[in-house]
This record gives sequence, C-alpha cells and structure tokens, in this order.
Amino acid sequence: MKRKNTFLKSLIISVSLSILLTPGFLFYFSPIRNVSILAVILSVILLTLLFMSYRTQFLFKPYNSFSKINRITFISFYILFSIILMISSKGPQLYLSDNHPYIVIYVYLATFFVILTFILALAGILLSLKENSVSTVSRWKILIYALPYMMIWSIYLIAFFPAILSIDSMQQWDQAHVPYFHDWHPVPHTWFIMLSTSVWDSPAAVAAAQSIILSLIFGYCAYCFEKYRVNKIVIYLMLLVTAIIPVTGIYSVNLWKDVLFSAAILLFSMYLVNIIVSNGKWMSSKTNMLFFVLASYGLVFFRHNGFPVFVVTIFLLFIVFRLKLLRTYIVSAFIIALYFFIKGPVYNYLDVIPATQNEALAIPTQQIAAVVQESGKLTEEQRDFIDKILPIEIWKKKYNPYIVDPLKFDENYNADFIQDNKKEYFRTWLEISKQNPEIVTRAYLKESSLVWQIHNEPGTYFLPFLLRSDPQDMAIQRGIQHQIKNQTLTAKAQGLLAKTVQQPFYWMWRPALFSFAILLFVFILILKGRWKLILAAAPVMLNTAAVAISLPAQDFRYLYANFLVAFIMFLAACLGKKEIIKVEKN
Repeated sequence: MKRKNTFLKSLIISVSLSILLTPGFLFYFSPIRNVSILAVILSVILLTLLFMSYRTQFLFKPYNSFSKINRITFISFYILFSIILMISSKGPQLYLSDNHPYIVIYVYLATFFVILTFILALAGILLSLKENSVSTVSRWKILIYALPYMMIWSIYLIAFFPAILSIDSMQQWDQAHVPYFHDWHPVPHTWFIMLSTSVWDSPAAVAAAQSIILSLIFGYCAYCFEKYRVNKIVIYLMLLVTAIIPVTGIYSVNLWKDVLFSAAILLFSMYLVNIIVSNGKWMSSKTNMLFFVLASYGLVFFRHNGFPVFVVTIFLLFIVFRLKLLRTYIVSAFIIALYFFIKGPVYNYLDVIPATQNEALAIPTQQIAAVVQESGKLTEEQRDFIDKILPIEIWKKKYNPYIVDPLKFDENYNADFIQDNKKEYFRTWLEISKQNPEIVTRAYLKESSLVWQIHNEPGTYFLPFLLRSDPQDMAIQRGIQHQIKNQTLTAKAQGLLAKTVQQPFYWMWRPALFSFAILLFVFILILKGRWKLILAAAPVMLNTAAVAISLPAQDFRYLYANFLVAFIMFLAACLGKKEIIKVEKN
C-alpha cells in the first residue's frame, strides 16, 4: 500500500511538472496559438515519463561511483550544454516581445529545465546500458543489415529516376564523358562516375553504386558494434531510424560528391573505433589495411578539405598513441604519398585544370559585402580595391547574408584580380574587419549559421535537398531529365519530403543538431573512461571546422557527414566501460 501511495504521489508530481513546463517549452519555439493540441498532449506525456524515470533513481546510479569533483564537472557540462542548445535553437521570437517580462522569464526557464531533463535522461540511459554476452557474429550480418537500406533506397531511385543532379553534378557528368578534368570538382570523384557508368551509362548507375556503398557501410558499422557487445535493441533501433529517415533516402539519389565524401568519413570513423578499441591490433590484418586505404582515399580525394582533415586526424592519433599504431602510420604515409603522386604527376599527365581559391573565399567575400551594404567604414583605397573585384553597387545589390553565389557568379566578379593580388586582398579584408568588427561578426554568424544554429531563420536561403535535377534545361540537353516510373510513388515521395522541411521536422536538416549530439556522446565516452574514442569523432569535427571557415551556402550536403557520424558515435557511447580488445582477421 505504501509503495502504491508513493507511486501515485510521484505520478501526480510528474504530471503537474509536465503541465507546468510544457506551455513555456512550446512557446519558446512557436506562438502558443499555433501549437496543436496533439503537440501539447504528446509533450506532457513525454515529460511525465521522463520525470517518472527519476523516481526509481535508475538514471542516477551510474554517477554514484563518481568523485565530488567529477559530479560537479558533469553537472556543469549538462547545464552549459543545455544553455548552448537553447541559444542554437532560438528563433526571432517576435511573438514574445509584447508579453510581460515574467512570461518571457517563465518561457526561458521552462525550456531550460525541459532540455536539461531530456539530456540527463539520455545520458543516464547511455551510462546505464548493459552489454550483451559475448557471441560470435557472422560476417553475413553486414549484408543482412545492409539489405533494408538497399530495398528502401531503391524506392527513392524509382521515384526520382534516373537520379537527381545539381549543376555541379552535371559539370562532373560532362567531364566523365568527354573526358576532360577540372579540379573545381575533385577529379577522383569524377573517376568514380566514369567507373559507375562504364557498364550502364546512366545517372541511375551512379546512384545505385553510392547507395550500395553506403548501405554496406551502415551494415558494417552495425556488425562491428554487435561484435563489441552493444545492446542489440539499440543497434536495431539505429538501423531502423537511419534506413527510413528521408535524409538518407533522398541523398541516396542525389549525385553530389558530398554524399560519398560523407560516406568515407563515416567508414573512416568506424575504422578509427576499431583501431582504438583494439589498441592498433585491428590493422594487423592485410584486408583491414586495404579497406582502411579505400576509406582514406575517399576522405582525402572526394572533397578538397579532406586531405588536411586526414593529416590532422593521424597527427592526433600519434599524440595519443605514439608508436603503438605503427602500421596505421605506415599506411597513412602511403596515403599521403599517393595524394601527392595523384595531385602531381597524374594530374599533369591528364592535363587537369587546377581549381582556384575562389571557393574558399566565401567568408571574406560575405564580410566585405556586409560592410559595403551597411555603409561601414571604408577608406578610399579599400573602396577602390574592392570595386576592382566587383562594382560597389553590385556588392550592395546582390549581397545575401546566407549564400555567396550571387556575388561569386556575377559576370562582373573578377576572380583573376584576386588571384593576382592575394596579399593585398587578404590585407584589405583584415583591415576592413578591424574597422568594422560588429558588422563582420554578424556577417560571419549568418554565413556560418548552418554550422552552429539549429533554428533556421525564416525567409532565408537554405537548401536541404533537391527534388529534381537543376537547372532542368542542362539536364534535358544531356538527356537525363526526370523519368516518372510511378506517378503515385513520386507524388508521395515528394509530399513526404516537403513535410520534412516544416515544423517540427525541419530539425533533421540542421547539421548543428547532430554536431551537438556528437559532443554529448563524446562527453559520455569520457565519463565511461573511453576518452580515446573521442578521436573517432575527430574527422567529422575537423571537417565541420573546415566548413565553418569556407562555407559558401546553407546547403545541408556540406555537413551530411555530421548526420551519419552522429549515429555511430551514439553506438560508441553505448559501449561498456571496460576496454574491448578484439582483432578481426581479414
């Protein structure tokens, strides 16, 4: 009877807290009048379940063995992390401006406590998970786990047959068929297109090839974590979510180079997990070494910022492990040598046209444009210099804070002038930045918002995906326009994807959400004493940093890797506290 009364008391308290916090939490993201009754009910139920979970103290047991300093550390992290998530997900909130200050305070406090409650619950679950018993895992599991992806993604291929090409994809398509090579788009990825179409000359061949590759990578990741005794239910849940979520579906048929580059980061990160948990013994297999080379090849060659990401990651491994990973360093040295060999003699032999630095100048270009548009401080010398790049009036007219393309691709934009005057360009940019710190900071935060902001500013440029080849006239000229195989299927697929960019689903297209998730999982790994595994997140976080300093537009594809890697870092956070030393032969 006493236990029943205690349960009832906890239920009443949990329901009361949920009813108290839900309106404020929902009001933080949207005018309360726009919130559906269903959203309110679901929020109350979810919060009630979370609060009830604390009643059993189950989620707090993992912290009992922590020292006082460690407890202060993790509590401080959770609080700070919750505040950062609030800032990142905050919209304009104009609807709050005419409310009483006490209402605003209530909304912010309610949101903070809801986010903190969720983080504490998630962290508690990850820290409390038990491992499966040791069992032999057949390599056939890789294919078994990959098959659902292949089947689901084949539906997308039928719906958007033969595939979806952007202007970048069509330029690579041209290069693969002439052939001539321009390193504006990484040539090794163009070679992949040539290889994929050697049997079947259709974009569908490329889409099918990249779908099979990514399916097998997901299957391999699940197979590895099952070997590492991660709870099978968790693995199956990961497989289900990543297979059915529209993000992976539509990207399986988008022929951006970023898709395979992101797949390479995913596989490379998984190999890092294998190397770390085996203390380097995983690389004793020649087959493993070969596949490590293939994953490294994709990372290094499929996007221009991949090479420094690879080099810095290997350097970090050396700092932590020193000479314990000698085989890894030898193979990495081979990759570095291969990079310079292909970029040097091979490119010269093929007469590859080198890429310009124009693509990497998005941030300086946007900051200069913001200063011009906002009539910031400019000397006559500075004004004359930037006028030679692009007429001042065009800077003002075509500046869009979230995409550099209207400026960069204007017919008057003089990229050659920048190339010929690099030192003066950077000197002028730095001087303008010093003279206008507030303007250039705002410009940077807007241009890089894809990296750090979960909320998407309404009415601003943002490209989560393409639903058809664009521009269509270029596709038609190449005979690769959309062919509707099943009208109903195509319509339903387009309708589903259209809903994903609306509230509350659009968050799945914000890479910042997955970056924060990776940081949380890294912290959990540290709490579990597996701090070395944070190196598995190094490639994706280094890639994020590279994108943050050169992002040309708010395109989800640039940080698709964050979405993919978040799931294997989640599985890594589900590992037990003891080190697992396993060696996979072949």
